[in-house]
Amino acid sequence: ALARPLPELLTALRGEATVNLAKSQMAGVGLTGEATLRNTAGAQTTALLKLDAEGNSVRAEGRLGSSGSGAGDVWDLSLDGPALARLAPVFKLFVPPGADATLAGTLTAKTQVKGRWPALTTTGELDANALRVGTLGIEKAQARWALGTSAQAKAEAQATLTRLSTVRPTGPGPSLESLQLQLSGTGRAHTLALLAESKARPPAWAEQIQPGAAVVPPQ
Repeated sequence: ALARPLPELLTALRGEATVNLAKSQMAGVGLTGEATLRNTAGAQTTALLKLDAEGNSVRAEGRLGSSGSGAGDVWDLSLDGPALARLAPVFKLFVPPGADATLAGTLTAKTQVKGRWPALTTTGELDANALRVGTLGIEKAQARWALGTSAQAKAEAQATLTRLSTVRPTGPGPSLESLQLQLSGTGRAHTLALLAESKARPPAWAEQIQPGAAVVPPQ
C-alpha cells in the first residue's frame, strides 16, 4: 500500500513551508493564523500551528524524530479562551437550526502528548469558569490527567465540575451542585470513582423509608 502514517510523511519532508492566514472573517468573527513545517537538517521535523480569534487562541507545536519508533516525539497543545462569547457566531454554524447556540465563559487548557501511536502518554489540565455551551451551564470546571495507551502506563485523572445546570425553553432544567471524578492506577489495573451532589428533593416514596428499616410490599 502507498498510504503511510502521517508522522512518517511529515518526517520524510525536507525544507520549510509557511502558511499565513491574514486578517480574515468567519461569520463576522476576526481570524488570524499561521502554520509552519520545518525539517532542514533531516534529524527532526518541527511543526507549529497558531490561530487567534477575537482574543481567543489555539496553539499546537510538535517535534518529530526523523527515524526510530517516535518515542521522542512531543506535541504541546494549548487553548486560551478568555472571551468565548465572541465566538458565538461561529459556534452557531455547527449547531442544528433552532438549537440553543449560546456560548459564553472562559476556558483554558493545555496538554502534552509524547510518543507515537500506539505508544502514547499525555498529561494536561483544564480550567473553565461561567461556561455556557448551548443548554449546558457549568459555573466552574477543573481537570488534571496523566494517561497512557499501554497497559503499564499511568492512569490518573481528577475532574471537578461545580453547579451544572441545563436550560429548557420552559425554564431551568435538571441540575447538579457538584460532580467529581477520580481515576487512579494503571491501564491494566485502575479504579474509577464518581461522586455527584444535588439539591433536588428525593421522590416522595423515599421519605417513607427510615434508616435501617426494610420496606415490605403489602401482600
